[in-house]
Amino acid sequence: MNDTLGIIMAGSSGLELGEITKNRPIGAVPVGSRYRLVDFILSNMVNSGIERVGIPTQDHYRSLMDHLGSGAAWDLNRKRHGLVVLPPIMGTGSEMQGDLDVLNSILDYISASHRRYVIICGSDILYKTTFDDMLEAHKKNNADITVMYHNMPDCASLSHHVGLKTDADGRIVDIEIDPTRAFSSQIATGTYIMERDFLEYHLNRCLSRGLHDFAKDILLHEKERLRIFGYEYKGYVGRVHNIASYYKCNMDILKPEISAQLFENGDPVYTKVKDEVPTIYGEKAEIKNSMVADGCIINGTVENCIIFRGVQIEEGAVVKNSIIMQNSLIQSGVNLNHAVIDKSVVIRKNKTLVGQENYPVVVGKNAVV
Repeated sequence: MNDTLGIIMAGSSGLELGEITKNRPIGAVPVGSRYRLVDFILSNMVNSGIERVGIPTQDHYRSLMDHLGSGAAWDLNRKRHGLVVLPPIMGTGSEMQGDLDVLNSILDYISASHRRYVIICGSDILYKTTFDDMLEAHKKNNADITVMYHNMPDCASLSHHVGLKTDADGRIVDIEIDPTRAFSSQIATGTYIMERDFLEYHLNRCLSRGLHDFAKDILLHEKERLRIFGYEYKGYVGRVHNIASYYKCNMDILKPEISAQLFENGDPVYTKVKDEVPTIYGEKAEIKNSMVADGCIINGTVENCIIFRGVQIEEGAVVKNSIIMQNSLIQSGVNLNHAVIDKSVVIRKNKTLVGQENYPVVVGKNAVV
């Protein structure tokens, strides 16, 4: 796929993650003890042979730029092409009403790529694949746009989704956006393939008419005129649009069949290497069904948890069904259950924080409780 330009949309517009995206874009949200959400989509592109990837940002993009750096972890630190993080143009933030505005702001970058195809992906979703078969299906169908989707029977629980209906040939015949009651279990993943010239033309057409949303103003309004096809992805898909779905996505990773699909089977998922020392487990530490990163000191009880780098859990602390982000300190006597603890948080001795599976308690970055 060296004739394909990759675009990863890293903004957090329309998402409901509160403290988790207060100071970071969705692409920089930590997941799976050592990764960020953007790692999965970016690794998918690299594993597909895409050599030029642009990541437009909107706000709070420092953490994303710090994580991605020069792109060396993904072998994209190249003299030509490679990875480019594209900060917003000064003075245009208030004008960004939709994803078409974001794409239009990097139109010069898209045009200068000289690639025939463009693949656009969101960063609020987690799955592992390569895009070679999707591109081949796009060519075979002589499609204007190919939309990746997956079957999700419980899609009624989603507050943000694009539902599709396809005919026997795979052509999309109906589309619904954020419905109250879903008419289909075919849910778009926010991944699209099209030709670069096609994208440039429709960016100009839409923006000159005051249209701002790709799904509404291109997919929905043009579905009868354009050849828009669906491409089914049959593997695991984790969606992150609010705190409950973020929590569920991390807990899913603890399931052996999902963990194997993401990290053991096929191509690797790349991320920034920190070269931390190994985690130290004390004599009284008890660990069950948890994913623990390097650089931690664990002396308490940890069960069904995602633990990021540099976390300290003191003796007598009990942490269950929780997500503890980098460099946080859980002191002795603390009881955590169904909690999401952001970076560099201190939970003082004998505190109890208990949430629910569908409503975990969240503690923001740098807080002291």
